[in-house]
Amino acid sequence: MKKLLVLLGVLLVGFVLAFDPTVYVSATIGEPDTLDPHLAYDTASGEIIYNVYENLIAYKGRSVSEFEPRLATEVPSVKN
Repeated sequence: MKKLLVLLGVLLVGFVLAFDPTVYVSATIGEPDTLDPHLAYDTASGEIIYNVYENLIAYKGRSVSEFEPRLATEVPSVKN
C-alpha cells in the first residue's frame, strides 16, 4: 500500500511539473483528409474548414428561410 501511495505521489508531481499553460493541446478524432470544402466529407476536415473559411451568406438568427450577408455585400436575390 505504501508503494502505491509513493507511486501515485510521483505521478502527480510529474503531471504538475509537465503542465505548461502556454501550450494548447487539442484532442481530435484524427487528421483532416483535405482542406478543400468541395471534397471534405469527414468530421476532422470539417472542423478545420469551419474555422478557416468564411461563408458568403449565413442564416439570419434562428430562421431557416432568411439570410444575412457575411462576406457578400448583400444577399443574392432575383433582383440583384
